[in-house]
Amino acid sequence: MSEAIEKKDFTERFFRAAVRLYGVVELSALYDVYKEYCAKATVPELELGDFVAFSSETPKDSPYIILEADELYSDEPRTPEARVLVSTELLNGEDMLGEIYGIIRQQQGIPFCVPENMLDYAEPFENEQDRELHRYIGELRSTAKYLTSADGTQTFESKHSGKKLRYFSYIPFSDRQTLDALTAAGETEACERLKKVYDRPFGDILFDNVMFLLRTYRLDFEQSSEFMLANIEEVGVEPDLRMLNDLVERLENCYNACRSYVNRGWTTIELQKLFYGEKAVREAEEERSAEAEQYEDAASLVDKLKDYGFNVKMDNKYPN
Repeated sequence: MSEAIEKKDFTERFFRAAVRLYGVVELSALYDVYKEYCAKATVPELELGDFVAFSSETPKDSPYIILEADELYSDEPRTPEARVLVSTELLNGEDMLGEIYGIIRQQQGIPFCVPENMLDYAEPFENEQDRELHRYIGELRSTAKYLTSADGTQTFESKHSGKKLRYFSYIPFSDRQTLDALTAAGETEACERLKKVYDRPFGDILFDNVMFLLRTYRLDFEQSSEFMLANIEEVGVEPDLRMLNDLVERLENCYNACRSYVNRGWTTIELQKLFYGEKAVREAEEERSAEAEQYEDAASLVDKLKDYGFNVKMDNKYPN
């Protein structure tokens, strides 16, 4: 492999990894990240000019777009070093710029995390906690004979009662209404695009949506928990208290291990150690472990789940 090809290949992987860790990053700041990474790994020698040259075009199928500074801020001059890499994950909402500004605002005052295995993030990456939540969601089984919309206005017979979430696809009520509206308007292509989004196992879709919420912190932990519960109930999963507890614990593990955009790639635990020190974090973890030992019966488990924002009652099925 020639030196030029090696540099290009590394830069592309480095850009991909950075955007999957940070969500939004300015080119000049990314070069500072590169210089820090040089002390942790053997990498090609690059100048800021190499980053600028590579950023002049976005490679096909990249997980990011590149915006000029004046496309984000009208009063900023257009300079190559001020280009900004933005994850394509942030482009799907109604307020794209608002989403980007929100990430940038929450990142202020936080240094960039530069893991030794940074290039591993060039491709979609699942850690042990992610894989466990993904597996658990996929193993949940839809048991309800009838499904009801979140607002209680629609009820119909389930077509997948008895099946696990990893074995069937499903279009949520809200998007079914969107499909109906698009169909009525004759928007055939838009209909097909929306159908394609849900043309895979619902367990995979739900997991991806939950992880997106954790990466972007669009919802906080309690809201993400409620989102997950609402979705599994809509497809006919009838959770008991133990299942709710298991889901919350797995989600919390993912939350603590997630390298979120707003944390500039740090996990929650790493960031706490960075700002508060190892001792404070260790004491907090010991306190949480002691609290967890208290939840051994149904009554205390209900209290715990209520603390997480779940509307649960003692009459929920509770296995012995």
